[in-house]
Parts: sequence; C-alpha cells; structure tokens
Amino acid sequence: MYIRTKDGIFKLKKEEILCGVKFYDYETKEDFVNRIREENIIKQADTIEELCDEFVIVNGKIHQTTKALNKIKEYFNPYDTFYGAVWCEWGLKYVAKLDDKGEFQLL
Repeated sequence: MYIRTKDGIFKLKKEEILCGVKFYDYETKEDFVNRIREENIIKQADTIEELCDEFVIVNGKIHQTTKALNKIKEYFNPYDTFYGAVWCEWGLKYVAKLDDKGEFQLL
C-alpha cells in the first residue's frame, strides 16, 4: 500500500488510531519515524503507478511525458529511463523509477 501527500509518494508501514485520530507511518530512506495524519493524505493505492500524475520517458536529452502507463510499456527500451512523477507546487517531481524488471521503485 502506498500513500500520496503534498510532498510525494511513500510506502505505508502501518496505521494506528491515537486519541481518535488515524495516523499512518511510512517508509523513507532515512531511519526516522515518519507519521502523517489521515486528513493530509491525498490518495492511497496498492501500486505506485496509480498515484502518479505523469510518466516521463528520458532518452538522452529528450524528455517525453505521458499520462498513459501503456505508453511506457509500448516504448520500453533498456537505453531509456522511465520515471513516475507527480505535480506539486514547484512543478513536476520525479517520485519513482522503472527498474530492470519493469516495476516502479520509489526514489
């Protein structure tokens, strides 16, 4: 399960209710406990792809964006780099990258 906040997409570790408020703990690259209140979650999904606004294909200096995940699969080329991205207040932010197995991994 993954959650999306205004800051990006995160992998959900656990959820709990404290004093009647639902909190979610999520994983990041740091070893800190990261907790967010339920009302600060924009969306939840089982896969990273469901939470992305755009997918970006990078081939050298050429960046092509698409909203359709099937375009990524159609243009799959091991020399290209594929990102999942979300729109935020400062622009398009890459949040995931397609690995060699064809699965998106959080950045």
